[in-house]
Amino acid sequence: MTPRADFTCLSKHCATDEGATVYELPVDASHCPRGHKRLRRLFNQVNVLTRPAAPDIDYRLTSNSHLARSNALLQDGFDHAAAIAPPPDMMRAQDAMMQQYQGQPIGTMLGRPGTGAPMLPLEIQREIAKDRGRGLSPLPALRAMNREPIPTIAHRDPRGE
Repeated sequence: MTPRADFTCLSKHCATDEGATVYELPVDASHCPRGHKRLRRLFNQVNVLTRPAAPDIDYRLTSNSHLARSNALLQDGFDHAAAIAPPPDMMRAQDAMMQQYQGQPIGTMLGRPGTGAPMLPLEIQREIAKDRGRGLSPLPALRAMNREPIPTIAHRDPRGE
């Protein structure tokens, strides 16, 4: 972007009742916007910045310390996590609910009688293999369901059309 300055046009055609018209034009302008050559530069303002402002530098990132640089890079993430964290009273309610069911059988927590325990992935695979050996695999039942037609019911249009 070229530097700009205020100019006034001294032509009779650009004159107004208040005086000469003032234009902001590039410094090397030779004609006014209406095409007249009688321009005079006004030195009423100093145009110091002729380029965009330099970006703000985070001086923490220029440190020789790896810890200082990593803390500067990670701080925004920590601030964001703290901003979206649930309020403390909600956390207290979740903790109270967990305390209520702690030490009880899983069946009680789900509203079903009996005791239960979480299964390891290896135990889950073993039970699936046992079911396949007994013919209890869910796959044949699913295949049979897929072969059946999907029941459809035609409804009358409520608008009466």
